[in-house]
Amino acid sequence: MFDLTFDLSIFSYLVPLCFGACVYTISDSGMKYTNVYNVLESYQITVALMVPSMLLSLRPYFNEITLPELRYSLFCGEALFKDVATEWMQCVPNATVVNVYGPTEATIFCTVYELSDKDNVSSYNEVVSIGHTMEGTEAIVIDEHGEIITDNTKGELCLHGDQLTKGYLDDAKNKAAFVKLNDKRYYRTGDIVYKDGNGNFMYCGRADQQVKIQGYRIELSEIEYHLRLITGSANIVVLAVTRAGALASLEAVYDDGRVDEDLVMAELRTKLPAYMMPLKMHFVAAFPLNANGKTDRNALKKMIDPL
Repeated sequence: MFDLTFDLSIFSYLVPLCFGACVYTISDSGMKYTNVYNVLESYQITVALMVPSMLLSLRPYFNEITLPELRYSLFCGEALFKDVATEWMQCVPNATVVNVYGPTEATIFCTVYELSDKDNVSSYNEVVSIGHTMEGTEAIVIDEHGEIITDNTKGELCLHGDQLTKGYLDDAKNKAAFVKLNDKRYYRTGDIVYKDGNGNFMYCGRADQQVKIQGYRIELSEIEYHLRLITGSANIVVLAVTRAGALASLEAVYDDGRVDEDLVMAELRTKLPAYMMPLKMHFVAAFPLNANGKTDRNALKKMIDPL
């Protein structure tokens, strides 16, 4: 379901061919999520890797979807929401549902979390854990000073192992992206995590999605978490928007036409301090996706602020 320029496509076509399996591709015409479902059903697909945004598009039709032939249902590329994932498990009763994680620079899966029990899924802010490291990969968490930190403390995830790229062509980019600790070279992923007592990494958001509003450092994922709980909608994104002549403000975007903005904002005020409250909420009929099938935050920002 990916463009060939997206690293996840390597798993989707190269691994099956190496093992003598068939590969089925998605048509580039029509609605992509509809094409994905049609291929899954028509060809009785046994292994499928998708980005979580695909589930959000298919979710309204979950009660009509049954894919008993699917054996492995993998997700990667962005945050996987617990409620959507556990609902999907009902559609794929015979499948092992797995959340895998890894950046392009570590080609490409480095950690894995298997959702074996829908009633006992590890999550943070309703985002499914990215699990533990795979064989051949090491992971540490560092603070803003580059020091290794202990379990249950948030910090930036860094990766080491044979899968790690040798670097970029741009030396300046290499200096920012890689760090040497304990005589090992680590890639700084830019992802904020903490390690729980079971050894699983809990995904907390992107470092570049931490913004400063009115002097306060804010994690946009924290606001999105509360909005999802209040509205019952998985498609909610909070953006930091800077308009001409004004300071940066928080604005929320959602795609569920049943949302009552006044009621949502009133409930949100009971959950969050004033400096974390979105200034506005915007409805869009459908979230734009980039070529890799992920929610395109930059395109969303242009939709609500075309200037």
